[in-house]
Amino acid sequence: MAEKQPIKSYYTVPEVAKELNLSVITVRRYVNKKIKGFYKMGKEWRIEKEKLEAFLEELKNQAE
Repeated sequence: MAEKQPIKSYYTVPEVAKELNLSVITVRRYVNKKIKGFYKMGKEWRIEKEKLEAFLEELKNQAE
């Protein structure tokens, strides 16, 4: 039997950029501003899915 792939619970910076239709540089600026949720794993910055959703909700609330 083939092993099941685990559900991805994090995003890399390029994946966040693609998801939000932003440049990678813009997302890296968010990382540099120490927005909660980004952490470094090896050489890549990542953010957990739940924390990304919370951040997006916060941005949405600020826009209203």
